[in-house]
Amino acid sequence: MEQIDNLNNLSPISQKRRWYRHWWGIIIILIILYLLASFVIVAFLSDSSKINSVGSLDGKKVKEADLYFNSQDDPFIGNRNSPVRIVEFSDFQCPFCKQSFFVVREILDKYKDDIFFTYRDFPVTQIHPESLKAAEAAQCANEQGKFWSMHDKIFINQENITITDLKIYALEIGLDSSMFNNCLDSGKYNQEVIQDYSDGLRLGVVGTPTFFINGYRISGSIPKDIFINLIEQAKAESLDL
Repeated sequence: MEQIDNLNNLSPISQKRRWYRHWWGIIIILIILYLLASFVIVAFLSDSSKINSVGSLDGKKVKEADLYFNSQDDPFIGNRNSPVRIVEFSDFQCPFCKQSFFVVREILDKYKDDIFFTYRDFPVTQIHPESLKAAEAAQCANEQGKFWSMHDKIFINQENITITDLKIYALEIGLDSSMFNNCLDSGKYNQEVIQDYSDGLRLGVVGTPTFFINGYRISGSIPKDIFINLIEQAKAESLDL
């Protein structure tokens, strides 16, 4: 009993504070929470980059006015009056986008008279730090009419896309190097790329690649046979309207 009485008589000052009540403890907790939040965000953004096995166009459609808002200067292939209109939000450093790149090129060659394809940027810099500058480089190449040449060059050489690499690729595809280098170094198209990213978020894009096929959102890399099936569905739906 004497021991208990002594413990009860201890003053608050003499009792040791728990670690999380110290200023440094609070900082540790905040750092842990920040790291956990970052991990969740990256996992969320990466999740939709997996191979997509969806076989049908379904769900809510995005209005064309919303889909093409701010996209007047985005690079495209095909006729605007085509029955199938595809918008891709992509990241030059994303490995799943590289897989899709080869499929998309085949699809566009097969359906060149039936598809209007627009490319938009969605650089996920949290996990792909070089993707933003690569997107700017493609826009700089677009100034000289060679967006698709730079687009293909970057994806084919995805493991090597530093600023130095991008300037070498500009020479290799026949760009005016002085004009290109000034454009890239100045960050001339930084805000345009960021605008694409913001538009993507507004449209529900959470990872790359994300495709909108006649307004239907399809997230992830799409195998060629499934892509063809989706295009045929979009064509049939367009003819029925």
